[in-house]
Amino acid sequence: MELLLILIYVSFCYVVFKLFKIPVNQWSLATATLGGIIGIALLMLIMNYNHPFTTNARIYFSVTPILPGVKGRVVEVPVQANMPLKQGDELFRIDPKPYEYVVEQKKALLAEAEQNVKQLKASLAQATATAERAKAHVFVDHDCNCDFLIGKSWPSQLHGTNSFFGRVSGSDSFRSGGNAARCFRISWWFV
Repeated sequence: MELLLILIYVSFCYVVFKLFKIPVNQWSLATATLGGIIGIALLMLIMNYNHPFTTNARIYFSVTPILPGVKGRVVEVPVQANMPLKQGDELFRIDPKPYEYVVEQKKALLAEAEQNVKQLKASLAQATATAERAKAHVFVDHDCNCDFLIGKSWPSQLHGTNSFFGRVSGSDSFRSGGNAARCFRISWWFV
């Protein structure tokens, strides 16, 4: 702005000097220069004094913020400035590589979980079969005060190995009825 005012003043002085045929000497140039400096300084002071000013001002812009639903680095902006857009137009593209990596990672975890399900089903089937086999050969002797499980195919003598329970220790022979049966300690359960 100051440069524009100086150029206007210089052109005004040139016209005055040519129009009124004022001789160009040291006094006329000094007077024109000093008059221009004082005139522009006064004009600037008046403009600054009358210029509107406030410490509590707000500037409003008509801007619509655009926020993506996901975070990421923008790799391309296919729209041009000041061009009308319609609903559904692509505004920018976000780098898909981090999201593709997460999808591949989740697919691998899913495959691993499916494999674990198969292994757990096989273990469950094996454990169920073992439990059913044990239930078929075991009953609870309610006559015994200690409620140990005793095998159905109990040998006539207690010293020996039971095919389902292992070694049974004791000295009395088993009596099938009554409270005279002795509770025996079973060393280990399954063979």
